[in-house]
Amino acid sequence: MIDFSTCQIDPFRTYGGGNGNKIGVLYEGETYMLKFPPKEKTKVYYTNASLSEYLACHIYEFLGMQAQETLYGVYRIQGKETSPVRILRATDFG
Repeated sequence: MIDFSTCQIDPFRTYGGGNGNKIGVLYEGETYMLKFPPKEKTKVYYTNASLSEYLACHIYEFLGMQAQETLYGVYRIQGKETSPVRILRATDFG
């Protein structure tokens, strides 16, 4: 699993939406959006879970459909590892 903790944060990228916090980071020379899982889990939490989105994108891609590029990893804040996060290439979402 990739550790995104050392990625430089891109202060010029901001993202909205209600499904967890998001930050822009530079990873391997490109800007990516790091999406954190929501803090409050609901009964249908699995529908917006990081692993669900990661798997769905790769299944779509395997079937020949266009999907956003996703990577799976962790992010540490003050030594504490967050739940796994997903990362999307910036060009995939505008």
